[in-house]
Amino acid sequence: MEKFAQGFKRVQSVFSKLIGAALLVMMLVVFMQIVCGLFNMSLSWSEELSGISL
Repeated sequence: MEKFAQGFKRVQSVFSKLIGAALLVMMLVVFMQIVCGLFNMSLSWSEELSGISL
């Protein structure tokens, strides 16, 4: 049972890091979209990226 708990903690750690990285990428994309919106430009791929995460 102890090995299972250790394995689960490792998997949880990996998923936690992946989720954090995905959140960071999404925050950067949204920030880029806002900045581009100030200059009347649009990032069409950003909407596609956000649709994938749903």
